[in-house]
Amino acid sequence: MKSSNWSAVRAWRAMILVLLAIPLSGCVALAAAPLMMGASLATTGFFGYKLFQTASGSEVGVELPNERIEPQASQLVSGADTLAFWTSSDRSLVVAAEQVEQAMGFASVITPSNAARIIRDNDLPAEIDHLTTQERRAAFEQFAAISGADLVLAIRTLGVETDANTFSFSRAAITMRSRVHLYSRDTQSEIWVTEIDLIVGMGNDSPSEDELEDVLGRAIADRLNDIATGNTTQTGDAS
Repeated sequence: MKSSNWSAVRAWRAMILVLLAIPLSGCVALAAAPLMMGASLATTGFFGYKLFQTASGSEVGVELPNERIEPQASQLVSGADTLAFWTSSDRSLVVAAEQVEQAMGFASVITPSNAARIIRDNDLPAEIDHLTTQERRAAFEQFAAISGADLVLAIRTLGVETDANTFSFSRAAITMRSRVHLYSRDTQSEIWVTEIDLIVGMGNDSPSEDELEDVLGRAIADRLNDIATGNTTQTGDAS
């Protein structure tokens, strides 16, 4: 279920790959998201959520700023039978669904492709970017009622920014920012909301677009497992 907005997402992600390969000067914001300086992975200590290694050997740091986890989230996630992943413009939620199917004990996982069919057949909004909180909750509630999902997880893109570390010896970095929403049918509310920042040092060993989507999906699945087990500390080992 592609749209013009999703084509735009692909366009700025392609721009990322160009930026990652060239040196920049100054700090350039490429989106209307709040400005946050990207941490450099060239320094010895990365203290974000986790540091992921891609298949090509690149390192991608993941941070979870402004994370909100409701007190009952652990019980609701660990006790859920069916988790649905909202339709997405890229492979990140496909990767997350695969990871969750392998690592967590859900009886059923509704993949983004199956979610797209349900959304299309029931005239639900495929994109959540321009929905109000109330509209988004109503869409999730209707989807959960139709599909039988206990939990619905959706993601939206916030933007990209670069930090060239002009006054530092650290390597320049680029930050891709997304926001995750996890809705519970039991509480009729979002029980986990967080920004997810992917931080990549710019240089010749920069990851591909597919690798970035893979890291985003793995990070979502890992955090879901953290919530289910009650282990929500934001510092973890590299994976």
